[in-house]
Amino acid sequence: MPGSDFRNLMAQSESSGNYGALTDAGAGRTVSGAYQFGDPRLQDFMKDSGMKFTREEFLADPALQEMVMSWHEQDIIDYAVDNGLDQYIGQEVGGVPVDISSMVGMAHLGGRKGMRDFLESGGKVNKKDRFGTYISDYGKKFSGQSLYSETPTRPQARPMGLLAPAAATPMRPRMRPRGLLD
Repeated sequence: MPGSDFRNLMAQSESSGNYGALTDAGAGRTVSGAYQFGDPRLQDFMKDSGMKFTREEFLADPALQEMVMSWHEQDIIDYAVDNGLDQYIGQEVGGVPVDISSMVGMAHLGGRKGMRDFLESGGKVNKKDRFGTYISDYGKKFSGQSLYSETPTRPQARPMGLLAPAAATPMRPRMRPRGLLD
């Protein structure tokens, strides 16, 4: 089973922790694995990483699923930072306390654009999946969850990373290198 609070909750929520799970997502789509990735997202990973695998190989390899989830989390974080969505961290939008884990949760359910539309609309654009789960539901569910197990790793493209500021500093974590928008 995964190591972080976020991943444990995500795997339980998506597949009851079953790395071999296959689910009909409607409209001819199938999602697979512990985190229920669709084929387009797996194709994104393969294009970005240069790796190739079949759905059967993916389902049979929990380590590969964890690797894809690490990439997926980082891709969402990079998207949020690159598009200025980190400005919402520390706010409540549409009833969702916004932090990195809520943003990753919302994007996991509704895609990066769905998460962005939700935040930029003040929560008014709140799409749901075929099972009736709203983007805001995942935002609330995953808010406050640790994305890391023991030692936080810095995102690859962010020098300041996601490390929390000094304990006594009452401010949101910096998501951009200093100077870009300050």
